[in-house]
Amino acid sequence: MRKAGFLFSVSLLLAGCATAKQGDDDAGLSRVDSGVRVDGGGGDDGSVTGDGSVAVDARVIDGSVGPDSSTCTPPIAGGACDTAPQCGCSATQTCSIPAPNFNTTSCVAVGTTPNYANCTGDGQGICMKGSVCVDGTCQPFCDVNADCPGTAFRICAQVSNSAGTPITGFKFCTQQCNPLNPQQDNTEFDPCGPGVNCFPNADRSSSCVGPTSSGAVQGTFCDVAGGGDASLCAPGYACVGNSIGFFDCLRMCRVGMNADCAGLSGSGTRTCFAFSTKQYAGATEIGFCRQASGSP
Repeated sequence: MRKAGFLFSVSLLLAGCATAKQGDDDAGLSRVDSGVRVDGGGGDDGSVTGDGSVAVDARVIDGSVGPDSSTCTPPIAGGACDTAPQCGCSATQTCSIPAPNFNTTSCVAVGTTPNYANCTGDGQGICMKGSVCVDGTCQPFCDVNADCPGTAFRICAQVSNSAGTPITGFKFCTQQCNPLNPQQDNTEFDPCGPGVNCFPNADRSSSCVGPTSSGAVQGTFCDVAGGGDASLCAPGYACVGNSIGFFDCLRMCRVGMNADCAGLSGSGTRTCFAFSTKQYAGATEIGFCRQASGSP
């Protein structure tokens, strides 16, 4: 469910609910994370289940030493600090909205993990100042899209709780990455961190998602109880469901560019199929490689 200005409402699950469940659509794409999960509402229509996503140009805003009541206004009444722009915490702390309640701002320990690299939990003591762990990667807090500079298109995404209510002060910058090559860095795409995947989105933003726990490639089962687990697939591959409820790691590709599916092991010629709900990375439509028979 998306809102004007490219902001979107996303469901936030805790680490204990890491497995994403998809329907039986043959273009269902699923993923999981080890921290806060962003779920863009994917389901039986085959849409990507989350949105999400190392960018050295992502901003680190604050160097303040302590709260200044004249300039720092917490977004949540009674909160200790502000997430964007960062204020109200010491130089060794960052303002965040900690798990498990996500109902107030607090000063938490700063880490050194770069933005869009792997993280766990809500990122306390892991992500650097001004960032939070979302979809298994450190991502910077923001207020508006303009807070998310970079070579490629980014959006300031609104996070909502499991009831669908936006969490005040909890917005983060997505990263425009290349699903076919998540670590690519050029004028069109910015890189995800090592071992991090990249997923497309219906609104033409793409984002970094981590972690990937193995190097499973074309045709490898990625089934888990209740759905599929994209963390089992190598970067550049998605966990895609078929019509009978099984999930396979399938290489992502540019729709109309079947050459992206060449060189995969096994027999059969593969085509780049579009997702039921069209998915993009910038202007490029992203699909998945599969044989016309439905076999990987």
